[in-house]
Amino acid sequence: MPASVCNENCSLQYSDSQFFSTADSAIRLYFFSLRNADDPFLFRSQLGSLLGNISNNAAADTSRLADGRTSYTSSIDIYGMAQCTRNLTGDECLRGL
Repeated sequence: MPASVCNENCSLQYSDSQFFSTADSAIRLYFFSLRNADDPFLFRSQLGSLLGNISNNAAADTSRLADGRTSYTSSIDIYGMAQCTRNLTGDECLRGL
């Protein structure tokens, strides 16, 4: 049974099967704010664009790490980060993200 714990800066993962050199395509959702978006459709659109961009950037960069920011409103930004292990190919990284 696999498990992973992530916080803002670190992650810890364990499993009963090997996970190195294997892309993980499991869907996980992490929520850090319980505040509702005033315009959920705009938020979802901005978030989707941000995650798509940083996923592509992480897959293209040899560090397999990318972050980014987009504006939701004039006073609220959305931040994101995408990371893969460096032993994955760019395609495997993108597929996992």
